[in-house]
Amino acid sequence: MKQEREALRYEESQLSKRLAVLMHNFKEKNDRRTSDTNCISTWKTIALCLQAERQHAEDERYQLQVAVESQSFFIQQFYALVVKQLGDRNLVCDLAAQQCEIEQRKDGLIFTAQVAELDVNYACTDNIFSATDRVFMGERISVNQDGTAKCLQSRIKHKYPFNFYHSRDSIWELFRTYNHQKDREPYSGVANPDSTYAFKFRVSTQLTTLVVRIAIRRYLTDNQMVMVWRTFTEGEGSFSGMHCSESGWTRVRPCETGTTIEMYVKLIPVGFSSTTTRFYDAVSLFRQVAQDHEAHILYALGTFPIDKMSTI
Repeated sequence: MKQEREALRYEESQLSKRLAVLMHNFKEKNDRRTSDTNCISTWKTIALCLQAERQHAEDERYQLQVAVESQSFFIQQFYALVVKQLGDRNLVCDLAAQQCEIEQRKDGLIFTAQVAELDVNYACTDNIFSATDRVFMGERISVNQDGTAKCLQSRIKHKYPFNFYHSRDSIWELFRTYNHQKDREPYSGVANPDSTYAFKFRVSTQLTTLVVRIAIRRYLTDNQMVMVWRTFTEGEGSFSGMHCSESGWTRVRPCETGTTIEMYVKLIPVGFSSTTTRFYDAVSLFRQVAQDHEAHILYALGTFPIDKMSTI
């Protein structure tokens, strides 16, 4: 009996040691799995940041390219015109007519570039909203090392009590004609005018005048409508040579209570250095134009007529 008890105690001791080893190995595996998960999450965050930085760099490159091409074209055409028509009695009238023609060519160049970017930006829609949803809501300003504005971003999300399927055409019409009914100059060079619209208008203030060119397109699927736009704003007068680029996304989707509308806007000042005397005034004015656009849209959505709401 005594030998049997000793044998059982020894066997119990060995089993306990084996159990301890197994539990230790199990814990190590779980720790490694948790560590791997954390690493994946960290790398995913880094990848999203790198993607955002790359998008920002591409936006800057595009705007610099458009600015250089348009200004170079304008200068060459104007110089050739002056040389050719110097001494003509009707020089003033001819210059005005030629300048108008050159301005129309410049519009065509900018609008063509903007429209070409819409499909590219639409392909980024899911990434744009999934990334910004985890980062911020409202307005955020990124600054350069010298304290000047590098990028302004705005992200909003609202729910409205109207049916998505009954109201999406009205919402698209609202975005197309949200403002500037009197002085807008439509661009007729778009291939599909039912889903794409481009126009130019001017904003006059006590400081200066801004020329704003907008190209907007909608993309319609069964369960969502996405509207993508590109805006190029140029300063005139004391702000001549200063401009900014705006990229915007609006996603409209059905929800349990009606319709969810998300909007993300990215504004990049381009074409002037931080030492410009009117830098802060220019950035503030460009920002105000973008905010007015957003405010008009939100106000119009909040005051939709009952017959257009088509509630559930």
